[in-house]
Amino acid sequence: MAYKKSFETRKKILNVTKELVLEKGWKDISVRDIAERAGVKNPLLYYYFKNKQGIADYILGTLILKTLDFAEKSVPLKEDCMLSHFIYVSLYYRILLEEELYQTLYMESTHPFDSPVLIVDDYDLNYMVTKQFDEILKNYQVDMNEDLLKAYTISAFSIATSIFRSIISGNLNMGYREAMLFITRFWILSVGIDEKVFKEKLNKAIDFVMEIDLKEFTITEEVE
Repeated sequence: MAYKKSFETRKKILNVTKELVLEKGWKDISVRDIAERAGVKNPLLYYYFKNKQGIADYILGTLILKTLDFAEKSVPLKEDCMLSHFIYVSLYYRILLEEELYQTLYMESTHPFDSPVLIVDDYDLNYMVTKQFDEILKNYQVDMNEDLLKAYTISAFSIATSIFRSIISGNLNMGYREAMLFITRFWILSVGIDEKVFKEKLNKAIDFVMEIDLKEFTITEEVE
């Protein structure tokens, strides 16, 4: 019974945070605002999340895991590593462009990739995306040492972040498909993978992702 109550309290904190973000934005709400609307004391909120940023990390991290899991179930990484990776990336960035809650958190909070979590199994994007890149490189017989691969992952993420934040802020007039082509060609073509293969996989992934109902997809139910 106590566990059920604990689960419900955490869920309530997350739900009211989402409500407040949509009402006021991320920067203009405080831990006190969240606690008061959730009907809990500040110390209890800190029992579930280490700070305000921890709540944003959890919400974005849940989305990251959900998109990764969806991509893996749709096309297993071992079956077609590039297509699986492109489905994940295309879905994630489409959500950031179209869904207000995640777009606001992406623009106003610190993204989990900017400050990776301590436990890899949670949602350390550096680890997860590096693992996907490594699978692609092995599949296409590209040799790259560990340090270079890590630098490659960081560079690819930095480019994607700059492009999509610029689009969202209105500083760059670029469509979704065009943006995806721009950011993915850097980390695929620069290692020598054939452009025809790259474009075929990316277009197939985007076409697949565009059929997804984002409102339905982003309804997140926590697992007890």
